[in-house]
Order: sequence, then C-alpha cells, then structure tokens
Amino acid sequence: MARKIFAKALRQARLKAGLSQSELAAKVGLTGSYISQLESGQRRPLIPRRVEALCKAVGIPSGPLQEAAAMERSSPTIRKKLEGLDRERAKVRRVRDRLLVSSLHEAALHGIGHDDLEAAGDLEPEVRRHLLVAAHRAKGLGDARRAEEEAPRILEGTTGKQRDAMLRALPRVLETLRARRRVGSADAAPGPYLPVRRGLDARSGEMGRRLVDPVDGAGPDAWFVVADDDDAHPRVEAGDLVLVDPALEPETGDLVVLLHEGRVRVRRYMPQGSTVRLEALRPDVPPIRPATGATLVVVRRIERALR
Repeated sequence: MARKIFAKALRQARLKAGLSQSELAAKVGLTGSYISQLESGQRRPLIPRRVEALCKAVGIPSGPLQEAAAMERSSPTIRKKLEGLDRERAKVRRVRDRLLVSSLHEAALHGIGHDDLEAAGDLEPEVRRHLLVAAHRAKGLGDARRAEEEAPRILEGTTGKQRDAMLRALPRVLETLRARRRVGSADAAPGPYLPVRRGLDARSGEMGRRLVDPVDGAGPDAWFVVADDDDAHPRVEAGDLVLVDPALEPETGDLVVLLHEGRVRVRRYMPQGSTVRLEALRPDVPPIRPATGATLVVVRRIERALR
C-alpha cells in the first residue's frame, strides 16, 4: 500500500509540474528509467535526502512523500502499526469535521458576522475568512445532520490546522451569539403558549413558558421538555427546551427524546432490523438500546433563547 501511495504521489507531482521522467531525473541526478521504476513501484523509495530533492524539483512539500517513503522502508510489522495509526488519525479527523460543521451550522443560524469573531481571540485573517465562508455554506442546509453529511464541501479549501483553529474558536463565538440572542429575546413579541415538562411522563410542572418565535405546525399534543444532558451537543445542551410531538413516527436519523435512567435524553434514532439504536451526537458517549415499549417522541424544534 505504501509503495503505491509513494509511486502515485510522485507521478502526480511530476505531471503537475509539467516535467517528463527524463527531465525530472536530470534535476536530481538520476536516470529516466530509474524514475519510471519509482513511479511504477518496482523500486523502493529513496533515502530522505533523495526524496527531499525530488520534492524540491517538482515543487511540493516533502512531508507527505517522506512519510510514504519511510513507511515502505520499514519492516512489515512496523508498517502495519503505522498504517493502523493512520486509520486512527483519519477517524479522529472525521469526528473533528463533524463537530466543526455542526457548530458552524448553529453559528450560521444565529447570523454570525465579522464582529462576532472578536470573541474568538487572535485568529489569523485567513482562518477568519474560512470560518465565515464555511458558516455561509452550512446555513443553506436544512439541519446539522445534513451539514455533517456535506462536511467535505463545507470545509473545502481549509487545511487541518485551520480546521483545528476554527473548532477551538467556535465555542467562545457561539456563547457570544447565544448571549446576544438571549438579550434580544427580552423585548420579543409574545408568542404561543405550550406546556413545559421536566419529564416525558409528567402532566404538571412549569406552564405558560413563552416562546420567542411562533411555532409553525405544532400539533395540539406537542409540548416542550427540558433536556437533562449534553449528549447531543452541539445541537442540544442541558437546559434547552425541546419541542416534541407524539403524533410523529420516528424515521431513520430523526432526533428523538426518551426518559432513560431518570433523565431526559436526546438521541438520534437508528433502527437496526427489529431493534433500535439511539446514538448520541457526541462521539465519546455510548449509544442506548431502549427497552421494548420505551416511549420515544420525535423532536420538532430546539429552543435555546430562553434560559
């Protein structure tokens, strides 16, 4: 695998630089046939000094090619461990990107602008630009789940280092945006009144909690329940009001609410044959497999303005 990676990367870089095999060979003191054998995987990659010279000749950073060359020069045992680490790093990057685009989607819904990024601290101008562009791309999507599916497109053009910086900055930015919305809600026009319950089976509790905006399409039996944890962060946080509608049947990927171990949980509904798996949006939280007959209610809306 490593040999194919090295050979393919070298060939692509040479073609992009507009060089023939003979021209590249002349630049680094090799022969055209030797370059041909490297690109076909018939020869093992060269020592680091030679790889550095190849990268300089075709105008690319040496890091990725050096890593691929080092992996092939390693013993099979070490190579297997390195490939395993690569897979783990790829998994971590995927989780990071999912969290990032979910946060970007929320920031976009709040109407993030240049001024809001002051809360992020000393961000590089290029990172600021990428953050606003990515938030704009995420805004046009229906929900955070769709944003996660579109992560490669939303984050297109950003490096891993820039994505890390964006993810570090967004919690502070989102807190500023939420605070601004809470202040703005104080003078909002009255909206409809619906029950707010502390548990799915409760029939009493705080009533008449006013919403900031009208609730479109809320069924006559809909109510708000207060989330008890952050398992569905960043879409839902502890204390959020979650509008649920018992008239709806859950479908794959829907957010649902259930009472589990005495707490109100918000999870993603994922049927598996005759059973159901309820996934947390946070990768560090294990899924729930509800008992047969457990009450699951579909989420219609999340209200974070009233705290």
